[in-house]
Amino acid sequence: MFEKSLADLIRGIRANKKNEASFIASCLEEITTEIKSNDIDVKAVALQKLTYLNMMGYDMTWASFHVVEVMSSSKFQYKRIGYLAAAQSFNKDTDVLMLCTNLIKKDLASNKMYETALALNGLSQIVTPDLARDLIDDLLKMMNHSQPYIRKRVVVLLYKVFLQYPEALIMSYPKLKDKLEDQHTSVVIATVSVICELATHNPRNYLPLVPQLYNILSSSNNNWLSIKIVKLFALLAPEEPRLAKKILPVFGLLLESTSATSFAYEILNSMIKSGLIKQANQSLIALSVEKLKEFIVDRDANLRYLGLSALSELITIFPQLVTAFTDIILERLDDIDLSIRRKALDLVPAMVTKPTLMPIVDKLMSYLFKEEDEWFNNINIFTDKDYRNCIVNNILTICSKDKYANITNFQWYIYILCNLAFVENISVIDSVAKQLMDVCIRLRDTPLKKFFIDKMVELLKNKAIYEKKFIKSGNSDILYVAAYLLGEYRSTINVDNIEDILFNLTTNEVKELSEIVQNSYIIAILKIYIYWVLKSDFNESSIDAYKQITTMLMDKLQLFIVSSDIEVQDRANLALEILNKIYEQYDPINSTDKKLIEGIDNLFKGELKPVAKKAQKMVPIPTELDLDKVINPESQDILNEIGTSFADETKYFWKAKLRAVKPKKVIKELSKRELEEARRKRNQSKKNNPFYLDFDEDTKSQNSFYEAEIDNIPIVPFTYKFGTLIK
Repeated sequence: MFEKSLADLIRGIRANKKNEASFIASCLEEITTEIKSNDIDVKAVALQKLTYLNMMGYDMTWASFHVVEVMSSSKFQYKRIGYLAAAQSFNKDTDVLMLCTNLIKKDLASNKMYETALALNGLSQIVTPDLARDLIDDLLKMMNHSQPYIRKRVVVLLYKVFLQYPEALIMSYPKLKDKLEDQHTSVVIATVSVICELATHNPRNYLPLVPQLYNILSSSNNNWLSIKIVKLFALLAPEEPRLAKKILPVFGLLLESTSATSFAYEILNSMIKSGLIKQANQSLIALSVEKLKEFIVDRDANLRYLGLSALSELITIFPQLVTAFTDIILERLDDIDLSIRRKALDLVPAMVTKPTLMPIVDKLMSYLFKEEDEWFNNINIFTDKDYRNCIVNNILTICSKDKYANITNFQWYIYILCNLAFVENISVIDSVAKQLMDVCIRLRDTPLKKFFIDKMVELLKNKAIYEKKFIKSGNSDILYVAAYLLGEYRSTINVDNIEDILFNLTTNEVKELSEIVQNSYIIAILKIYIYWVLKSDFNESSIDAYKQITTMLMDKLQLFIVSSDIEVQDRANLALEILNKIYEQYDPINSTDKKLIEGIDNLFKGELKPVAKKAQKMVPIPTELDLDKVINPESQDILNEIGTSFADETKYFWKAKLRAVKPKKVIKELSKRELEEARRKRNQSKKNNPFYLDFDEDTKSQNSFYEAEIDNIPIVPFTYKFGTLIK
């Protein structure tokens, strides 16, 4: 009568937070004693407490037999405790499951509806192949139970039975078909739900049920039941092409008449994912577009997201429909929900055309240049780095689509790319740099390329790009492209501006840039300087400018020589050595010395052209080329003559290693006297070896220090009293 109840246990755990483990250990000892009691009341309460502790992570598999005992109780409240414990602790390897078969059969046949329902619920949690095989006949009989509450539970349980015992599906199929015409709606809903789950594995098996399902869909007023049937038709439609003509008109009527948003969305989603909308007429497609617009502008954020998700799949089927959603998608870019903005951003590339490209890109750029402390719709866009990267990637994607086919003004796009270099809190500057390089290489218009190079000069002169925040974030790495393009297309640079460019390439801020930028700067300095020397007409009055620029470059190259990167040091030393040779040996006034400069300039000549990724595959193989023909027939004979050739070693190395056999040793036969002498030496070495244990009692070592004469050990009597030794 003094046992703890479940409530006492919970209160005790809460009161002993510091000593929870020790408190639970003492409770487990009490439970171990109580659960063995013959009193079913005590046993049930103990099992209830043990089930609660099991939810906290404590093992209760040792009490499996006691669980079965409580399950067999005649009292419903105790039986419920037992079934709960079984559902929580039993698994396919539990030994006492074989004892549950007759117990569950008895409960299934009970006259009390709730006991039967309890057994059905418990069986769904612990069913195994053996239990399913033994109980399938009882379950099939119960499908005709007088109570719809039991019938629907049996139907739902059958799905778990089919997973464990697939053969039961063949036996149950006729019964399931009959339950589609059950008088009670809950039973029909349960049956359709089970068939819908089964159809995900093999939908073709359920095509014979289409007439019944069609009738239910046409006459049902239950939205949940209709949603399940629509999902089921979406699974069956790909298996039977003729089904689309039959069900699409019904889908159209339901979509137009229903006021339930969940049902309307399920119809749209099912038609899109199953591909049924490909066979729809124009009126149904137009109706679907209008419904999607309603979802996207709905006040509920969940419906807006679902509408955008459905639209993203619809435009893969009908790309031309995206034009009807352009304004709505752009509005969703300002949505308060970040996930909706991201979803709308993913749709932007699909709706870009030549007329809409520039407005869309300008709108996206406006999000990137908001101030750090400026909040937009309660969200600080500046701190969301992933979202900002996504915006930049979208700009690059939509502008480079089909090899920049939508761009009508390349000066505008070059301006956009240069501005992206100053976008803070992004990590995709490498993609921007690659696109800058790609655009410049593809440009063939000389005035446009000159405009591009002028922009690169402006980028090089802009002191903002050298700020710590841009160097730390990697934005300054775009200067690698600027320096490379200035060196590669130096012929488009005005000679009068070269001195200023060389000065900007050798400022003190250069040492803060990354190694890849510094390497590009060194080569650009050399290319531009050589071009300047060749194109300048020096005379007695301008010779001082030549010497001043050359000595300035040689001094500034020291910034690169002290770099921690070995490649930067190597390139800087190479450039410095070339400048030294030019300064010592070249006379800018004497035109005959220009051959030295022209020779160095030839190292950098050659137009850089874009090459397609699959260009090599497009090169036809010459008809006269036979790839199977031996090029040099004498090569094999030469290799055979060389005994230790590389070809032989590579061909036979591993096989020779595996097949190598050690030469057999020639064993000399010993005489009888030699054998006895060898045996005597071996025995003597064993006796003298302190680490060899000889178990032969007949042959004992004469000088082994391990042997002891036990009889010769003296015995000394003594007594011990309170720490005093007395002889």
